Amino acid sequence: MMDLACIEFYNTPEGDVMVKPVNGAVYVLKESNRDVIQSMLQLIDDRYPAAFQALSKLYSSNSMNRVNYEYLMVHRFCRCNFGEYDSSKLDVDYVGVFNLEQVKCPLRNSVDCRYCGVICSPVLNTNLSDRETQILELISKGMTNQQIADELSISIFTVIRHRNNMRAKLQVSNTAELVSYYKNMVK
Repeated sequence: MMDLACIEFYNTPEGDVMVKPVNGAVYVLKESNRDVIQSMLQLIDDRYPAAFQALSKLYSSNSMNRVNYEYLMVHRFCRCNFGEYDSSKLDVDYVGVFNLEQVKCPLRNSVDCRYCGVICSPVLNTNLSDRETQILELISKGMTNQQIADELSISIFTVIRHRNNMRAKLQVSNTAELVSYYKNMVK
């Protein structure tokens, strides 16, 4: 999985989704960009499960072609939530938090758009998973990412993904705030 951080997505009038990493060249999102697509899908599933389920159902007829199916899901999510180029507030910030935008869409907030509030402007799942709670407990004990990975027999990248998901779900920006949340949670 790719570490998604410091990326700007934007739409073209032709319907393409452009990807602009902060320190990289801009490119068109295509089926062949498997690292971005798989990483985005994981984050959508972790943080916006209702959007993930709706996208899965919407594109289920394409599910036999997994590459196309996953591409369509990410393409739609990006088109609905990351519309314009804005280098002052990145769509995916330095810790992987999504900064969703109100994309200009003639169907937005109308009865004709059954995906408004689900795929478009989705609701963030703020509930921590059992694994995230377990990792948060270990973080609060002062363990490093590597120590947590060793303790739980998972990769360090999985620990980092969970840590970033917790930051996004709890809307905190650093480890001290995560630990503070945990201490308040167990009182």
